[in-house]
Amino acid sequence: MREFIVQHKTQYSYNTSVMVSHQSAHLQPISNSHQTCRSFDLHIHPEPSTISQHTDFFGNPTHIFSIEKAHSDLEVTALSEVQVFNPEIPNPTKSVKNQEVLEYVNNMDNMESPNAIQFTFPSEWTPNNSEIYEIAKKFYSPRSPFLQSTLNLCDYIQKNFEFTSDATDVNTSVFEFLKMKRGVCQDFTHFMLSVIRSIGLPAQYVSGYLLTNPPNGTPRLLGADASHAYIAIFLPDYGWINLDPTNNMICEDKHIVVGYGRDYNDVSVLSGTVTGGMEQKLNIEVTVSPKEDWNRGNH
Repeated sequence: MREFIVQHKTQYSYNTSVMVSHQSAHLQPISNSHQTCRSFDLHIHPEPSTISQHTDFFGNPTHIFSIEKAHSDLEVTALSEVQVFNPEIPNPTKSVKNQEVLEYVNNMDNMESPNAIQFTFPSEWTPNNSEIYEIAKKFYSPRSPFLQSTLNLCDYIQKNFEFTSDATDVNTSVFEFLKMKRGVCQDFTHFMLSVIRSIGLPAQYVSGYLLTNPPNGTPRLLGADASHAYIAIFLPDYGWINLDPTNNMICEDKHIVVGYGRDYNDVSVLSGTVTGGMEQKLNIEVTVSPKEDWNRGNH
């Protein structure tokens, strides 16, 4: 088990006043069998007129707030303390076979099928076409183990696609990413989900964070990290297991989950509408620190 402090600061600056702002925030890490959010503080400036918390359709903590007075800046800072447990990972070569997973999720008599089957369909950001389907067929033969097949796909993606921070933006489609073969973690994740779902297998979009280590001898810089995106696949008799296609790995105790959904739209950090504002500038600063480093001021 590892303990982390996560600070996520989002700042909007508008060139004209915003009169009303309605926002939805996915910033509080989820609590489940793999992690526990021990504390969460959300600071919003200007102070919202109303704020409420609820659990969304996918089980993610969600905050809804409104600011109903003129403002030219919006700052949202979330501070979380999270415990992450190292999960027991089944043997990939002996995991449930692809055909058996398909049969399980499509049998509504199975207790977990109604939840899993909703993550087998294309979504706005995880479409598919014949090219994606042909890629899927290379990895997901009916008698191959689901987890091993997905690890093989992770390896293929890392070897054939380049991580480049400035190649894409939030509106880049899976098809554009497939053509360019470079992008960021969100692109890697949406593409992998499209491949897996193209043959009807269950996979979720995961929004969260990843602990990164600074070079030896240098302090951890405040605000130098970023949000991260990866996937989760469903194994009958085990549950959901998280995998990181960008880094070609099974997620263990360095990944922190904020929420699960069909794609980025379901778990975007901040989304909403404003009246006024015209042009805006966005600045995001994220710090992911081991708790002991944070307490020592080593962040």
